[in-house]
Amino acid sequence: MRIAHLVHAQATAAEFVDEVSPRETVVDNGTSQTRTPSKRRRTEAHGPQATERMSYSGAETCGGPTVLEDGPVTRILSYGPGLPDESEMRLCGDPAGKRALELGVSNSLNALALAEAGAKAMAIDADPHRIASLRRAADDVGLRVECHEGDLADLGWATSASVDLVVAAGTLGQVDDLARVLRQVHRVLKPEAPLVISAAHPAQPLNVVDPATPYGDAIRSIADWYMALYRANFRVDNLQEVFDRSTASRVPSTLFFRARKLGV
Repeated sequence: MRIAHLVHAQATAAEFVDEVSPRETVVDNGTSQTRTPSKRRRTEAHGPQATERMSYSGAETCGGPTVLEDGPVTRILSYGPGLPDESEMRLCGDPAGKRALELGVSNSLNALALAEAGAKAMAIDADPHRIASLRRAADDVGLRVECHEGDLADLGWATSASVDLVVAAGTLGQVDDLARVLRQVHRVLKPEAPLVISAAHPAQPLNVVDPATPYGDAIRSIADWYMALYRANFRVDNLQEVFDRSTASRVPSTLFFRARKLGV
């Protein structure tokens, strides 16, 4: 796989590895239950009515009671078909015991992967159908996700400096007011906590549109992304250009950014 890296000069090896050993016991402060990251959860009891709660206001907790059983974690945070997943990218660290937000519900329903890994998982999306799908899926497998329906910048329900990780897998590319979203993400993240973004590579349209279309016209350029993050007081410590493994394209398909919150 051909990947280009841009790493901040002060980044350390610790930033690129899991923060908790796979054998270390992790305690979820939200419950009295102790678990390890190598456990998976299954539904203890749920009924068909629980999957159809379509209308709600504010936060809604998805999923029902769970028990632990031996076996590996079955979900891995995904960035899309043909792309390496989080087990290869290693951008998020170990989410166990942390407050983690999926910013825009991805097709992979990454909030479920975060919840199964032991995070206090949250998700927000303006599309009620995506929120409903996430809620049904969470209930089906007995995972708990705090769901919010609203614009991606409407994070008033989260207190300042209370979130440990924000993941936006392919959900920010079409956002018009990116600066507003990034300001709100900066507010809710803890200092030095990461925002992980995947987005379409600006060179990708050159394969399918009029070659006369200027670079950066159809999709935000790398400089556009970088400056938006810089102006919102983020430090980019990891930038990667990744090729879609399912195609023979000669240009990267996806940009990955990991940006850390500066300031308080």
